[in-house]
Amino acid sequence: MWIGKDYLGVFVGLVSTLFVACGEVAEEALVSSVETTVTTNGLDDRVLTTGQDTPESEKDRAPTPINQVVLYLSSSQDTSQFFSEIGATIESDEQFVFRYVPATEEKVLFDRNKSSSFAHSTVRVYTNNDRLFLRSHSGYDSNDHFSYTEYDLDSHQQKYTVTINDPVSEGCAAIVGDALYYRENSSFSAFSGNIGGDLKRLDEISTVFNAEGTVLVESNDLVNRCHFNLASVAGELYDVIKTEGQLEIWQRNRETAHLESQLGSVMLSDDADYRSLPYRFSFDSQWLYWTRTRKSDHTVELWRYDYHHSDLLGVEPEQRFSAVLGHVWDLDVDNGQVSILWLDDDTGNSQLVLFDDNREEVRRIDLGGRFYDMEILYRQTDTTSD
Repeated sequence: MWIGKDYLGVFVGLVSTLFVACGEVAEEALVSSVETTVTTNGLDDRVLTTGQDTPESEKDRAPTPINQVVLYLSSSQDTSQFFSEIGATIESDEQFVFRYVPATEEKVLFDRNKSSSFAHSTVRVYTNNDRLFLRSHSGYDSNDHFSYTEYDLDSHQQKYTVTINDPVSEGCAAIVGDALYYRENSSFSAFSGNIGGDLKRLDEISTVFNAEGTVLVESNDLVNRCHFNLASVAGELYDVIKTEGQLEIWQRNRETAHLESQLGSVMLSDDADYRSLPYRFSFDSQWLYWTRTRKSDHTVELWRYDYHHSDLLGVEPEQRFSAVLGHVWDLDVDNGQVSILWLDDDTGNSQLVLFDDNREEVRRIDLGGRFYDMEILYRQTDTTSD
């Protein structure tokens, strides 16, 4: 789901929070299908003055908090600007990741990626089972190499970095234990024709430095190929196949990456009333979540399906809430905490909808700029008995 940085525009800045009482401002209800508490928490634009950058070594990154939503937001910058909120200067032609904790308003520059204006570069975060990775790419061609760096959640020190000698497709990469499953990005060459598109596995990523994965599924295998919804949950590998009027939820074999067990099938009788492309999927430990957008009024719906108990009678998909939003860029879920990144067509800014599916509470946040990627991390207290 890479989006060109020129299309993203200029990031305005994460700034101070404005709390508005429900009785003072009338706003459109975010929830229509469940009873929730709605809190408006806007991050408004303000003019930032130039100043001195704070060196990375002087930044005290606090440990990843327990039982709090942590968001990692990726964007790009076309002109150099000093951001007083984080004490850092973002240079032109940089891509960068902010760590944002809504409960405490903590905003930290997590990492950045520098490239020439004509280079194809991205930087984004990947979270999985209480693990934190930075994925970066910088080069002159979309077929250049990619790297993953794992960080410790308490110290935020780097554990290791692995460079993949392949281009990696968005939506077709997942880490299970010490293995990375990924689809080699496909491209066309005038001399070789169509190349790439194989689904591969790279083992021992914590110890190898520069390597290429082993082919498990060739690009011409139309059954077992990656369907761009690859996910890892609790040491297992999953995928979603979306066809007209139907969703299929599959578990993949970790050795072969082939589709092994169909865990559920959801019929979408009204699928024609919804846009096909804005479907977004995210797996949690029990539920598959997805969003879809109605054509007639741009209403975005959040649904979930219990893929672990789909063999029981009466298991049906559940709509959790609906709201009139803009274009949905991204959906991510962790331990019942749902985050939807969408673009407000009126302001041109990215906004977040945070939905606590355990408490059925919704929060809406204006980010004050455009972001092309989002990951959510919700680290729970260890309740294991001594």
